[in-house]
Amino acid sequence: MENQVRPKKSPFASASMFLGIFAMLSLGTIFLPLPLAALGILFACLAHRKGQKHEISGLVGLIASLVAIVISISVIVTSVAMIPTLIKDPKYREQMDMVAEQIYGESFDDMIEDLYGIDIDDLFED
Repeated sequence: MENQVRPKKSPFASASMFLGIFAMLSLGTIFLPLPLAALGILFACLAHRKGQKHEISGLVGLIASLVAIVISISVIVTSVAMIPTLIKDPKYREQMDMVAEQIYGESFDDMIEDLYGIDIDDLFED
């Protein structure tokens, strides 16, 4: 039997794959996928930069990390864009007032008015 020389696997490529997969699995949380995916992309770039040929694990990590970042950012942007629509809804405002009163002892509307000097009812009048 001949001694075959196996090319060394890059630990950066493996780390990129694991971080990309964990970023995809953590999409249920809001901010956890962003640092995991950023590190996954960084490790994929470091694996490629070492001069070794592309490894499948590095490519999988890069793709999973990019997908996780795109999905996470789109969820954050959509959530922030929905805030004015939700605050206009009277049922949602009632729920927010009830929860705020249970936790803080005053309604959400009163808290916003005390903190910012803004009356929410005047803010959304047509």
